[in-house]
Amino acid sequence: RMAIQFLDAAEVAEAMEVSRSTAYRLIKKLNDELSGRGFLTVPGKVSKKYFSERIYAGEELMKPQVYPTDERRAA
Repeated sequence: RMAIQFLDAAEVAEAMEVSRSTAYRLIKKLNDELSGRGFLTVPGKVSKKYFSERIYAGEELMKPQVYPTDERRAA
């Protein structure tokens, strides 16, 4: 299975704590920037890498939580 490379509006809305309509506007803005630089874009989705670079200054987004094998998560 391939790693997720794109975020949709629901994921952007959750990450930014904004409405879905605001997320769509943000996605369009980021995709317009990428298109202006000659990249292909997918309407309604944004590159996870580019989103992280522009919004979080390159910090990895939604990094999976890793637990040591001998430690259990509290339920």
